[in-house]
Amino acid sequence: MRKDSAAGITVHAYPSTQAALKASLEQAGIQLNDYARILMDRCVFEQVEETTVRLAFLSVHSLGFREKPTLKEVLARGVEQGLALCPPELGPYTRLSYTEQAMSANTVLTGQKTNPDGAVILASPLLPGNDELPKGFYLRHVGSELWLRGYVCDDLYRFDQDAVFAFVEQRT
Repeated sequence: MRKDSAAGITVHAYPSTQAALKASLEQAGIQLNDYARILMDRCVFEQVEETTVRLAFLSVHSLGFREKPTLKEVLARGVEQGLALCPPELGPYTRLSYTEQAMSANTVLTGQKTNPDGAVILASPLLPGNDELPKGFYLRHVGSELWLRGYVCDDLYRFDQDAVFAFVEQRT
């Protein structure tokens, strides 16, 4: 994936129970961190309408930022450019669809205090709650494992120029 291009993937979402979706992730060998589990518990997958979406992967730099933006600034810029935010429920479906993600050069999974190498962050509306609750999902390929991870950050955190976000480009 070239970080300054509008690379992306097509994702098919459908109504499912949380248990069935977790079983699909487990069967596919996808790893979850605790924040991803918390997010999945907050999502209502039975209410997901069957849809297919095209996600665009865009770096902070390709969104036109010259300085490090906050999460709110990144989300607003994507919408200004005609993209849509990903419903939080799209996270597990995206991970199941995006199996060809490039492997991260950095194998550290926690405590980095920076956007992880090779991560694709789903640009989702901010969920209500405090800074201790996960803000959304991101995808990583570390070692031989695909991960669906949740992340936390406060309103002051600023993303690096090479941080990659996934926005809904079009619905089909």
